[in-house]
Amino acid sequence: MKIYLVRHGETEWNVEGRLQGKKNSQLTKKGIDHAKALQKKLKEVHFSKIYSSPLQRAKETAKILKGEREIGITLDPLLEEMGFGVWEGKSRQEIEEFWYEEFFHFWNEPQHYTPVDESGEEFNEVCRRTDEFLRKIHHEKRSGAVLVVAHGVVIKCIYARIKNLPLKDLWSPPFPKGTSLTIIEKTSDGESFLLEADTSHLNENT
Repeated sequence: MKIYLVRHGETEWNVEGRLQGKKNSQLTKKGIDHAKALQKKLKEVHFSKIYSSPLQRAKETAKILKGEREIGITLDPLLEEMGFGVWEGKSRQEIEEFWYEEFFHFWNEPQHYTPVDESGEEFNEVCRRTDEFLRKIHHEKRSGAVLVVAHGVVIKCIYARIKNLPLKDLWSPPFPKGTSLTIIEKTSDGESFLLEADTSHLNENT
């Protein structure tokens, strides 16, 4: 089985430098155009199933990528972005001003990061649910290809799982940009990358 793992398209809050977490902001025109460019690249791929985070920016991206395929989109909360608590909707500058130490840990020492309120998540919590998602689709024993549309931290957790990275190395390159494509091959011997955070479908016209 091959997993085509895609990050959602660019959003208005991405442009503004605001953390989204479980809140939503609309895809930008660029985000929509980039998703359409990837859809064109993948239009000949037969997907046996499409999974998406239930958050709006991921659902909209998945709908574009689905194209004219006669297949539903399965929304799975295990793929939701990390919850950032009171940080959601705030700019990086605002967060750094009021929570400098926590924000530094978030980006530089994720193993030491603790959310500033109870509605936020730790990295280990997100990685546990992404592990659960991978186990679930493994048990479904699907053949061919599946499409998964998710978020930045979720994708980095999947990377860390497959590469067997410690939490402190979670942010090691590459970083998945909007509509970047990663292809993972699952065999009886385990999982391996065929492509990582690829954006070759983008060009000056999009």
